[in-house]
Amino acid sequence: MTDQQILPKITLAIITKNRPSELRACLDSLVKQTIPVDELLIVDSGTKLPEQYVKETYRKYFRKLTYLYEPRSGFPFARNRALITATYQWLAFTDDDCVVDGKWIEQMKQAIQKFPRAAAIAGLSKTFYPCSPVARAAELNELYWKTCARRGTAILDLEALDNKNVVYNTFFLHKHAITYDEKRAPFYAGASDDCDLGMQIQKAGGKAYYCESMIIYHKDPQSLQSYVRGKIFRTSAHATYERQWKDYRDSLQNRKTPERKWNFFRRYVKVNQINLPNAMVLLLLLGLTFIIIRYTKIRYVLLLYGGLLKDYGEIIIFATLIFIVSKCIRGFTKITGFEIPPPNLYEQK
Repeated sequence: MTDQQILPKITLAIITKNRPSELRACLDSLVKQTIPVDELLIVDSGTKLPEQYVKETYRKYFRKLTYLYEPRSGFPFARNRALITATYQWLAFTDDDCVVDGKWIEQMKQAIQKFPRAAAIAGLSKTFYPCSPVARAAELNELYWKTCARRGTAILDLEALDNKNVVYNTFFLHKHAITYDEKRAPFYAGASDDCDLGMQIQKAGGKAYYCESMIIYHKDPQSLQSYVRGKIFRTSAHATYERQWKDYRDSLQNRKTPERKWNFFRRYVKVNQINLPNAMVLLLLLGLTFIIIRYTKIRYVLLLYGGLLKDYGEIIIFATLIFIVSKCIRGFTKITGFEIPPPNLYEQK
């Protein structure tokens, strides 16, 4: 019996909606895996890439390929469809706007062998656009959040499980009747459903681990407008999740191992060999991210409780946001003596 025959079997699910070119790029990266995918599920919530095209083009590369159409709108519906359809014990997820590393499946199977009793194993997500300062800011912000949620390979706070690079033990999920909460679907399309599932796993006593060699590349936003819009959307969705799980999360102990943000930022800049002017731009974007998150959470509370605050509070907060950001930009250009550089700041290595 060869080593490949004794490796665990994995079902991989890709959730897609109206992003045909991104889906093709994702599938092309899966074709190049060192170990082939055992079963591939494509859950379609309205993509423009025809089912027949996908089957004719990619069926020969996968042992089992199933194309599912989910008419109900919302991430939880699509992911639950994959959960009930998966053939094998281990169910992995990635998004259609991700490109996976050539050894992603191989590293995932090795991680399962290392942590056979895990309820979930998460990998490392990098940006697909390392030359974009906006994409770098998105990568750094997410990386800091996930790093604080773990100690070594053990993930202490399971809200950090991320559906674009994770594999779940379906035996554990089915045993404890854990599914994606479909009641979340009306609120921001059910985003932060992975955080909610992580809390269900943690409450049931499940353990999760981190595998740094399980790498995917996510197509983060490159324009500031897309970044701000996406951050507001995700923060609003996360606020609904936080409100639902507040009491349970307050009862948890040692769920975070926080590191000083400045130290983390300095290490990130050093590892990625980012020069000082570009580091300043990145720092400015992180400051903007902090303001957006605070603004969005306050906005969520105002919309929740209504009254005059609902009518005027958002305008006041947003005006304050613009004022602070403009002051930051003016201060930055005055100190450094040059204008903000164009989008392509980082040289490809």
